[in-house]
Amino acid sequence: MHRVVALCLDGLVAFDLTAPAQAFALAARPGGEPLYEFSTCSAGGGEVRTTSGFGVSPQAGLAALRRADTVVVPGYA
Repeated sequence: MHRVVALCLDGLVAFDLTAPAQAFALAARPGGEPLYEFSTCSAGGGEVRTTSGFGVSPQAGLAALRRADTVVVPGYA
């Protein structure tokens, strides 16, 4: 399966993370099998704050980027 990892940085724009997550989640083979595995990471794997004021808790640290086939970098301020 194709691995997509989003790099979450402090001050990320939530929409710029959730829109790609939704798009990759909806992509599936005709039988319903997902085409992508989507996950998130941050420096140290710790929580980051969004421009909307809430926190996002990524699933992994930066090591996840080494296993990614595609890296998404959401906008941040």
